[in-house]
Amino acid sequence: MKRVARFRLRHLDEERKEDAVQEVLAICWEQYRRLVERGRDPTPFVGKMAEFATRRVRCGRGFLRTRLRDVLSPIPRDDHHVESIPMTEDDDCDPLLSDALADGQDPADEAALKIDVEEWLASVEWRRRRVAELLMSGKNTVEVAKREGVSRMRIFQLRQDLAESCPLLKE
Repeated sequence: MKRVARFRLRHLDEERKEDAVQEVLAICWEQYRRLVERGRDPTPFVGKMAEFATRRVRCGRGFLRTRLRDVLSPIPRDDHHVESIPMTEDDDCDPLLSDALADGQDPADEAALKIDVEEWLASVEWRRRRVAELLMSGKNTVEVAKREGVSRMRIFQLRQDLAESCPLLKE
């Protein structure tokens, strides 16, 4: 199996080739184990198992079956570049990126907004307030509907009504 994997993965550099060969061996072991559990003799299939496992690894579907559309996948489908977010102002990065990442909110404005939201929530009927608080906590329409025991459409309607009644959104 190793011989087949090394030959089929000969185009990779040494470090990536060794990782890929280990992936192939793990896939082969998984297939071998499944055949034994089914009561079949895996010996005649060893060569083909290695071939198909190598194809699977070359396509980017390793033992753990990572999604190919994942940005951090080792075999990206699109041309893209992944970088870490700058943690300090000393980090070398594009000035437009650092401006976009900066919050820029004045703490006094944030405090006033928090007070205004609390006052608005206090003026809302208790059932609608509970839905508003759940939506504001990050739950989606489906989760809130299940929790409240109503349909998703009803939560959607309540969300629209709450948005219309909120004076903060009208400014």
